[in-house]
Amino acid sequence: MDAKGPYRMNTTTNNSVTTEFTLDNGLKVVVRQDHRKPAFCSAVTYGVGAFYEEPQERGLSSVVTQALLNNDEQAVVKELGGDFLTHWGEDSMTHQLSLPREHLDTAFKLQAAMMMRAPQDDVFQQHQENELAISRRTSNFVSAVTFGSKLEALIEIGTRYYSTPDELTQSLEQLTLDQIQQWRNDWYVPANAVLVVTGDITPDEVKPLAEEHFGVITQADVPYRDFSVTPPAPGYRQLTQQLETQHPLMLVVFNVPSLATNTDVQSARALQVMTSLLTNAAPQRLVTPGFNPAHTFANHPQFMRGDSRFSFAFYFEGEAQTAEADFWAWLDEVKSTLFTTEEIEPAIQTASANAGQRIDRLEGASRTIGQLITNGCPRQLLDVELEQLGNVTPADIQSTAQMWLTRERATVGHVFPMDK
Repeated sequence: MDAKGPYRMNTTTNNSVTTEFTLDNGLKVVVRQDHRKPAFCSAVTYGVGAFYEEPQERGLSSVVTQALLNNDEQAVVKELGGDFLTHWGEDSMTHQLSLPREHLDTAFKLQAAMMMRAPQDDVFQQHQENELAISRRTSNFVSAVTFGSKLEALIEIGTRYYSTPDELTQSLEQLTLDQIQQWRNDWYVPANAVLVVTGDITPDEVKPLAEEHFGVITQADVPYRDFSVTPPAPGYRQLTQQLETQHPLMLVVFNVPSLATNTDVQSARALQVMTSLLTNAAPQRLVTPGFNPAHTFANHPQFMRGDSRFSFAFYFEGEAQTAEADFWAWLDEVKSTLFTTEEIEPAIQTASANAGQRIDRLEGASRTIGQLITNGCPRQLLDVELEQLGNVTPADIQSTAQMWLTRERATVGHVFPMDK
């Protein structure tokens, strides 16, 4: 999981704070010292998720992840005054323990046990049945970040990120126990993981304990996966549907690069800034009779192994076609008129504050470093993020909007309340 891409030569490393080494079995270990309080966070992130699954393997990551979790461990961590968190998405799974500094040995023991765990067939079968039951439920839920299955299918045309509910159900029905066991053996291994420890610890404390608990785990090769990016411009896609929303909702979703796939660091950071610049931090001149960005929500997930998305969501009144036309007219103004430095400054401050809060927390720093590395980015991006955000210019905003926020990259949902 070496760092690749345009960021390799554009980083700075604070070696006095962060150290890394690799065990003989391939496990990468990162130690980030933060001595403000006598505590630490230990996070093991695996590079695995739905993005890694072939069509006939849909559901495997969720089944295996659930089977590897042990509720008894949560009780142990709570008793020691700590917190236990597991997060899994389309690209990675993170198992995170936060504890007082004297319990580093216990944390490593629990996390190494999870990496070595070999659940019995009946455990895998139980979680397969649970996932199958969930996949069969019909959901009409929609929000600013949850779009519904039909719109998701349009957004992710040509990518590895999505399968329809019917396809997921069919795959789960056909999964064999041999497939499930093989998935666990292939992906939940040292060479496909990174251990990140942040807090009141030193490398001299971490290394012997990491060798003791994780170093004994057998080395295993990781299967090859083609991480090709999405087609550059799938074309305009539009869908009208009725879902669980109180008011008519407009969703406009653009296929854009992620932090891992963007070839221009300034463009990647500009997209971060634009989530507030084009919504709550928009200058007054962008408020038009047909569109008010202050009433709009924007979202751009950064940490993805493949390409990402930039989405807008807003309620509208009247005809959907008119509301959409007003949005495009507004976006044309965004792209044609250069922002001033003063206009983008509040949005830069917002993006920097959000990043700073994430980085400042032990849990946020450990999880971010794990996601960066498993997604193919250098972990040093954590240390240069604030500087890069501060360097975003009006020209970066304009060129990024012109490049990525186009009709050819857009999926539009006209969502209306369901009939009662």
